[in-house]
Amino acid sequence: MPDFPGTVNFPTSRDTAVSLIEAPLLPASTTLSADINTSALSIPLASVANLSASGIATLVDSLTAPTKLEKVAFTSISGSSLVIPSGGRGVYGTTAQTWTASPTTYVLQYVGGEHHNKLAAALIAVEGALD
Repeated sequence: MPDFPGTVNFPTSRDTAVSLIEAPLLPASTTLSADINTSALSIPLASVANLSASGIATLVDSLTAPTKLEKVAFTSISGSSLVIPSGGRGVYGTTAQTWTASPTTYVLQYVGGEHHNKLAAALIAVEGALD
């Protein structure tokens, strides 16, 4: 089974950049280039500039006063689309939703609490294995 962003593998197997949630070097922002439904496992983007190769992205309907929000886990980028594994929509307490390119849906990637918490969990697992 391929790694899933945010699933600590250790001590069963070694963690990877995907499992520990790869983070972008700079906060990234783009928009959808086409509509998606709640079951879409490919999210088409206007640009993939500054996104990490895998990780967590947040979809919102507004940058200043969002009324809809969904977090998605993606394992790679194919062309200009995020590749979402089964179970990767509506993660971290959010729900998979229908999104439209017009009006604009924003897709953001930044270092969030999920990233920090998974790194902390991995470090704690390693320290526990050293006892």
